[in-house]
Amino acid sequence: MIEPWYSWREDTLILRLHLQPGAKKNEVHGLFNNRLRIKIKAPPVAGKANKEIIAMLADEFKTRKSHINITSGRLNRNKTIGIMSPVRLPEWFTMYIESDKR
Repeated sequence: MIEPWYSWREDTLILRLHLQPGAKKNEVHGLFNNRLRIKIKAPPVAGKANKEIIAMLADEFKTRKSHINITSGRLNRNKTIGIMSPVRLPEWFTMYIESDKR
């Protein structure tokens, strides 16, 4: 069975991501191999990409950085991230959920 790119565990949103560091700008860039592809500006050096993805997701979901946890893939492009009690769901999130249902 293929894991979905997102799921819920009680009040925590779990996202399976594929990061592309070193991009010109931070942006969600579709689905790739059943993961949400996100381009980020930071390079994959000394934890910079991890810090940037946490900051970006905190802003997008209107939550604190401390509520976002990288649960797997800390040293990898493919990451699983938990977001505790997101305050809002960004437009792109609901758009990809809808496209997934088709």
